[in-house]
Amino acid sequence: PAIPMKWKSGLVKGLRARGAFEVNIKWNDNHIFQAEIISVKGNLCKVRTDIPMKVDGMNVKPVKTSSGYVLEFKTEKGKKYRLSRNE
Repeated sequence: PAIPMKWKSGLVKGLRARGAFEVNIKWNDNHIFQAEIISVKGNLCKVRTDIPMKVDGMNVKPVKTSSGYVLEFKTEKGKKYRLSRNE
C-alpha cells in the first residue's frame, strides 16, 4: 500500500520489518509477485498481502481477512524464506 500506483512494477531490497526480518520485494501490475524474507532472530513471521501468497517449501495456507490475506509461519535464525503467488 505504500507504493504509488504509477510505479506499476519494480523491486526493493533490504527493508527492515517488525520482528527482526529483512525483506526484499518484487511487484508487477501493482501487485506483489515475489518476496524474500530473511529471519534475523528466528521469530514468528506474519505477512499481510492483497493477494494469496505461499511460502515455498512450506505447507502454510493464507487466511482471508477483511483487509486481504495473512500468512503466519515459524522461522529459523538466518534462514531465507521465499514467498510467491499462490496459483
